[in-house]
Order: sequence, then C-alpha cells, then structure tokens
Amino acid sequence: MIKRIFVSIFILLAIWGTARFCHYQTKGFRLAKIEGNTTCLEQDSPPMTNDLRVILGQKFRYFGRGLQSFSFLSEDGSTVLKLFNNRYQRRLFWLRITPFQEKIAYNREKWKMTFTSYQIAFENLRDETGLFYFHPAKSKDCPKVTLVDPIGIQHEIDLCNYAFALQKKVTMAYPYFASCAAKEDFSGAARGFRSLFSLLKGKMEQGIDDHDPLIRTNFGFYEDQAVQIDIGPFSYDSTLKDPKKQKEEIEKISIPLRHFLENHHPQLLPQFYDALQSL
Repeated sequence: MIKRIFVSIFILLAIWGTARFCHYQTKGFRLAKIEGNTTCLEQDSPPMTNDLRVILGQKFRYFGRGLQSFSFLSEDGSTVLKLFNNRYQRRLFWLRITPFQEKIAYNREKWKMTFTSYQIAFENLRDETGLFYFHPAKSKDCPKVTLVDPIGIQHEIDLCNYAFALQKKVTMAYPYFASCAAKEDFSGAARGFRSLFSLLKGKMEQGIDDHDPLIRTNFGFYEDQAVQIDIGPFSYDSTLKDPKKQKEEIEKISIPLRHFLENHHPQLLPQFYDALQSL
C-alpha cells in the first residue's frame, strides 16, 4: 500500500515537472491560449490590403508576451504581430459553471477594456502607438500566417479566426537614451525627450487616460519618434485636457526616467529638464 502511494506521488510529480518544463521552454505559449480570442464588442476589422498581405507573408518568430498578448517578430525585423491572449474568455467559460457568478462581470469588463483600448488607439493614436492594423473580430479576408514558437516549431494559423494587431518594431526607451549617451548624441536625446513628452501631452489633450504609463516597459522609439507599444488600458477623462494637470501628470510619469538618467546617464539631464520645462 505504501509503495503504491509513493509510486502515485512520483508519477504526479513527474507529470507536474514535465508540464512546468514545457511551460518554461515554450515561454508559456501554446495555440490553445489564442484560440477563441476575438472580441465580445461589435467591431469590424478594416480591409486587408496587398501591403499587409506582403508583411504577413513572412514567418513570425516568438518575441515575447504580456498580460494582453503574445508577440511575434517578422523575419525582416520591422513588424510585431500581437495575438491576444484569451485568458478572460477562458475564465468566463469556466465561471459559468461555478458559484462565483459575481466574477463574471469583472472579467467581462477586463475583456472589454482590452479591445476598447486598442480601438481608441487605432482611431486616435496610430502614429503615437505604431499601430497600423487592428483585427478584433472574425473576418473572411485575412491570410494564413506562419508562427515559429520558442522551441522552433512552426504553426500555420488562419488569421481570419483570431484577434490580432500589427505594430512597428521599436527600440525601447531606456536603451534608446543609453545609446544617445554612448554616442554623445545630445541633440538626439533632446529630440527624444521632446517627442516622448509631446506624445504624453497629446494623449491628454484628447482626453485619453492611460492607466499604465510606464516609460521603461511601455514606450520606445521608431527612428527618433516616441511610440507607445503597450496599449492601455486607455479610457476617456476630460479633466486631462487641463494644461496644468497635464504638466503635473507628465512630471509624475517621468520620475522613474529621471532616476534612470541620474544613476546611469547624468550627462543627459540638461536635455531632460529642458524638454520637461518646455511643456
């Protein structure tokens, strides 16, 4: 009897260990996590152009993941394909058969917020987010695309059935400023700070609130133009149209960037302060 218990425990631990190993090797990605990931909102996808078909004719290799999506980078290194994580859809499916009915509304709202943020960005902030295509609902006009997962396995999927977005590939903000410092490109750093603060101010002038404005992880540069790559959660807040509040918010958002410069690249602080004071 004791031997059977130990054998059962060993088998369970082996299964758990194998599952964790596979999760680690694949960075948590599997096709099941993007199946059925389309929106619950009434949103139409824009037309699929020939230029977009050319872009999607490349293979896309696993690039990273966030709470909202899994990212894949095109072979030419210019485009990021984001396939939305179906975490909220899966939760809602299982919550229907549990006693935790009060959690349904919460997860439905989070699901809605993800797509609403991308819709706000696509309609109002395409240049500012590098977002040039957004496919929230099923359609009939998208091509198939080849994904290469973290362990090199290729998967061909029909994009008609998936919620996805296409964005420009950027250089992240902190490495961008570090590169400016290394090259003593003070004018480039100055343009970068002005562009970054102008992006933040421009969103607020439209009354668009950002609940996660972390410069280190969510912003980058395409050439010398600031781009917000992590979209949202966005919402509308008319109080942000007040210039005084805009300045206060940008000063608060930029505090971690100022600390980064103080600790690593203090020679860029004059350009940072000049850009901040010009708001």
